[in-house]
Amino acid sequence: MVAPGLLLVAVGAVAARFLLSEVFGPKLTAGAPALWVLALAMTCLAVTLLFTNYLLGAGRRGVVGVLAAGTMLTGGGLIMAGGDLVATAAMALVCQAVTALLAGLMVVRAHSPVVLATAAGTPPGQAAEPWARARLGRRPGGWEQAVGRRSGRWPRRGPADLVGGRDRGPVREPEALILSRAE
Repeated sequence: MVAPGLLLVAVGAVAARFLLSEVFGPKLTAGAPALWVLALAMTCLAVTLLFTNYLLGAGRRGVVGVLAAGTMLTGGGLIMAGGDLVATAAMALVCQAVTALLAGLMVVRAHSPVVLATAAGTPPGQAAEPWARARLGRRPGGWEQAVGRRSGRWPRRGPADLVGGRDRGPVREPEALILSRAE
């Protein structure tokens, strides 16, 4: 995703006027100085989209707040740019880069050993190095984390358990479908 974006940035820096003239006609060549900046901003937007899809797929809904803040930041920035092509592209670049950076930090945090161990149910004192307790799993050739649970089991709590205050205990899940709850 980044490679085609950077290619367009390079083309926009070297031959923006020619590219705009050939693709859109000579009337729109006035935007040539802003093309490479806008291409870099849209590359940051694409990276943010990739991070967002990953985080939402991993069940991390906090990225929605980052996107909402980024949207408000971008809207305010574009109003401040006042319609100038280069200023608008530069403001879009700054806003999209900040949003991509925050989403990227959320992806890095999602892979933190402490976060992974806590999500798997390990007490905080034991969460420092969960990979140090990795052991050969019961499945042929497979590794699994030893995070205080038996292979193929995960406690489930539904709405009835929360209201009634009772736990039905572990529920057996097919081992072929679940590689690791910590991932």
